[in-house]
Amino acid sequence: MRFLTSKRPLSRYRAFQLLLTAACIGVTQMNFTIFGPIAPLVNVALIPFQLMTAGNIVPPSMLAPFYQTIGHYLPVPNAVAGLTRLIYFNGDISSFVVRLTVILADHSCCYP
Repeated sequence: MRFLTSKRPLSRYRAFQLLLTAACIGVTQMNFTIFGPIAPLVNVALIPFQLMTAGNIVPPSMLAPFYQTIGHYLPVPNAVAGLTRLIYFNGDISSFVVRLTVILADHSCCYP
């Protein structure tokens, strides 16, 4: 059996995944800076919001406006939408890159 090879370079996937990882670490570290000893609870509480707003359970267009707005400020919903567009449609992901960069820059300012 032959494996299918992608005509697209993997560098775009790897760069996007690296940016996503940095943004997720930035959010986690920001929570530790702001909330101190209760940060692990805040990070665990943030997981359902990210899963709900990412479109894994319900499509984002069917969510309440409150959750749609929260999704713009969390890394996972931007990652799911960006990777979906990149993998299936080979589309432009610049808006998601900008959002993740803003999330990363916004949260990196909180470090002492």
